[in-house]
Amino acid sequence: MAGPEPLQTNRSQTDRATPQPAGSDANAQGRQDLAREAFRADDRQKEANAVPISEVSAEKLKLLNAWQGISEQIVSYNARQGGGRLQNGVYELTRQTVNNLGLERAGWQVLPVQTGSALDMIGGDILLVNRRTGRFELLDASSRRLDPSTGEFLSSAESQKTNVPAIREKGVIDALPRWFDVGGRLEVDQATPEHSQRVKEFAQDFRLRIQELTAPNADSPFNLKDFPLPSPTVTKDAEARSRELQAVVEWSKKNADESFRSGDRRMASDYKEFGRSIESGALAFSVRVNSSGLNDAVNKMVERIILEDAAKALYPQPKGAAGGQGSQPVDNISHRQTGKNGTAVQVKPDGALVVSFARLAGQGGNGNSPEIYSVPNVLGHFERASQKLALALNKPETHAELAHELPGHYRKMYEQGQLDMGKVLTIVSRFRNQFAAAGVGTERALLGHLVHRLADREPEQIRKLANPDAAAAKESSEKAPRLADFGREQGGEQGRYTDRLSPQELQRLAQLTTQLEGKGNLSPQERMTLESLKRASDELAKPGGGGAQNTRLVAVRRVLSGETLNKAAGPAMIAAVVLNLYRYNSPGFEDEVQPSFGRGW
Repeated sequence: MAGPEPLQTNRSQTDRATPQPAGSDANAQGRQDLAREAFRADDRQKEANAVPISEVSAEKLKLLNAWQGISEQIVSYNARQGGGRLQNGVYELTRQTVNNLGLERAGWQVLPVQTGSALDMIGGDILLVNRRTGRFELLDASSRRLDPSTGEFLSSAESQKTNVPAIREKGVIDALPRWFDVGGRLEVDQATPEHSQRVKEFAQDFRLRIQELTAPNADSPFNLKDFPLPSPTVTKDAEARSRELQAVVEWSKKNADESFRSGDRRMASDYKEFGRSIESGALAFSVRVNSSGLNDAVNKMVERIILEDAAKALYPQPKGAAGGQGSQPVDNISHRQTGKNGTAVQVKPDGALVVSFARLAGQGGNGNSPEIYSVPNVLGHFERASQKLALALNKPETHAELAHELPGHYRKMYEQGQLDMGKVLTIVSRFRNQFAAAGVGTERALLGHLVHRLADREPEQIRKLANPDAAAAKESSEKAPRLADFGREQGGEQGRYTDRLSPQELQRLAQLTTQLEGKGNLSPQERMTLESLKRASDELAKPGGGGAQNTRLVAVRRVLSGETLNKAAGPAMIAAVVLNLYRYNSPGFEDEVQPSFGRGW
């Protein structure tokens, strides 16, 4: 039985209570009533067209609102992680494309995903979601199917990213980190015309991809209405994370069964494949212990490997240096090597560097279960180290400290004035892209040498590095943004300064400006830095500056938020962000001077 219609009932009661005119007056009155009702209906239709009713539940919309409220924090967090430049670059490009295409009016929204979260682990670096229909796509920014030197697609045999589930293939965005600047903008001007053309082609293809994914008639297997969306922020609760991943596996199996019963065997196979990939990948990954101690050790090793490779391009190894650190010939550059007592070190296809210890007799268990400690996306360490060393070129005060990280024979040359650290850092700066990719070609030789150096250590040394208790104590000092911590009120507070710097951030810029002014007798570089700080304080304090200002705002915020982690971050680095001073010339060297990128060590 149909339910009651309150509006009609109210109108009929009003009609009965009001005396009705007779004759022609009654007919005229009736026509007027019909006309008024038609206008009301037309107004209701216009309102419905202007603001369509969302099919997404209020709870899911509240989640999206809170998520949007911490998006800037997620971007800043990702910038400090491995691969963050690529992920943030694709996120910013997606936002710009959605805005340029006017897709926000159709309900589309772009949200960043925190590196290491459960949603990231199933292939979602960015969420492209329609707030009205609930339809969404998981965008996965990846460089592993591209040649790091040219940006061209590798063959399936050479690619490190294979067997992407068909259900996610449309969302995989193939790009290189160097195609984006630190503010997330596309860098069309590359080292060669061929590289520049490749970026232009990528930009055109990307725009078409977004148009296809958001087309009204596009078909997507993902919808907020039934998909158990995992958390987009990191949690230390491994059990909760595993439950979220398992829920996605169950969703995949359920949809696979329904598709099979309906006769759609292709979709049934796609759903099954997606579920299996999570079971064998993300669920397996979720049991790893992420050790900040191992992260720090790998960071230091990567810096030493890059410095040594650059030094070898300029200075032949002195006689008797064979016993020096890292100078023994290493023929095996495999990304999986077994060290002493069965300790295995490898770089997994997902980019994580994993150390597995063989269990000793009497430790319990069946002797086959390894203890695993991982470094997420080890290529990110090469990217950060190459950037840090390139920036150190203009900081002579750091050269002595960096020279101390070289092997003993090169360290001795530096102390005797026979090694110019500025020239070594210039080599790093000139070939920064290749060092960031851990070498050239598909084998990434520098990555293999990192694996070798870890595998060559005593297992007990690695255990101390990867001590989970010490790691947990250190990791607790940096609290990652959690969606559960941000309600509507907090999200609104964050949103107050989305288009300009907050008073606290402006105060920090003012402090840096005062410190620099207090020095007196500033060099030309310092005067430029001071001018840049004042310009940033002036421009970024005003709301609604538009595209260029928003890009600088994001970049400056990343530097400010990273100051506690990177002691080198300061006025010079902020000025470099504002003035885009990340490019360096390489004067005084012959073109044939090139590093070996790990070959022939």
